[in-house]
Amino acid sequence: RELAFLLNGDLPGCLAAWAARSGAVLFHYSTDYVFSGESNRPWREQDRPAPLNSYGESKLAGEEAIAASACRHATIRTSWVYSGHGNNFVLTMLRLARARPELKIVGDQVGCPTWARNLARVSDVMIGRLLDGSAGVAPWGLYHYCDGGVVSWFEFAHAIFRTAVKVGLLDKLPVMEAVRSAEYPQKAKRPAYSVLDTSAIQLAFGIEKAGLEESLLACLEEVTDDKN
Repeated sequence: RELAFLLNGDLPGCLAAWAARSGAVLFHYSTDYVFSGESNRPWREQDRPAPLNSYGESKLAGEEAIAASACRHATIRTSWVYSGHGNNFVLTMLRLARARPELKIVGDQVGCPTWARNLARVSDVMIGRLLDGSAGVAPWGLYHYCDGGVVSWFEFAHAIFRTAVKVGLLDKLPVMEAVRSAEYPQKAKRPAYSVLDTSAIQLAFGIEKAGLEESLLACLEEVTDDKN
């Protein structure tokens, strides 16, 4: 918890204070984990945060420190980020599918998987338009972005495996079983509903959500290329 607040709360606050003094711009990433997960509609920027774990609390502390600094900034809350590199759900599922014939995957947590490349493209558009003024009256501040496609972790895993078979990363689909979060205990509690409303970023910047299937396919094709 102490390290999380140091990295996710104090450090962004220090960067924001420096940006305010120097006239620099700060671009920051936050998370769906600032919310409780108790909702029946996508989370909006103005909804009240209520984190369930230390990670979410520390990310919220970073958001608040940046906002309080009065520096020019844009913060993007995003969700379920995956990539063909590093440590993330997609690569973990591929590794487990090769090692185990049967997998139990949480089916009662819902969100929007977001490919890191899509998030990078959105960031590039936002930064360019905010700095050159082409965004018009779009304010600096807080925005939500996630890719399209509302799925559970179980449904996301099934999409990963189908696509992996299609591009030759897996020979066959593993046997899957959906389980409740209570049956898959973890140290930190996760929000049950993490879908983000992206209407504000669409209105301000004309940014549309990328689709899940085509994004996942492009990601796994990158993984295939790297293996070859």
